[in-house]
Amino acid sequence: MKISTKVLMGLFVICSQFIAAQVTQDKVNIEKKDTTEVENMSRYNYFPNLQAYYDNKTNLYIFKVNGIWVHNSLIPPNYKGYGLRNGFHVVIDNYSGDEPYSLLSIHKLKYPANYSTKRKRKVVVATE
Repeated sequence: MKISTKVLMGLFVICSQFIAAQVTQDKVNIEKKDTTEVENMSRYNYFPNLQAYYDNKTNLYIFKVNGIWVHNSLIPPNYKGYGLRNGFHVVIDNYSGDEPYSLLSIHKLKYPANYSTKRKRKVVVATE
């Protein structure tokens, strides 16, 4: 091989190593940012009119069916029209356990349901 071909091959190998290292660094930074955002975000949203919750960590709704708390990605048809983007909900930022419904009696007192026919998108941040 000519010397110029060897030099070009060497440069190619060196450049590819730098690119691989940068891709790895970017991946680490993205993963770190995603984890931080999840940790800083409130885990639960409470829907007073439904007496139900939404878990931001698992992306599941938590509601009662026949007296049993159920975790599901969809809310039942009788809850039609409710969701994080189009219903009144309270951001519960002071609880990160796995059973927010254990505080339901407190949440019902602090954030009573409003069964008005006019739906307003309103978000309240819970502080205790």
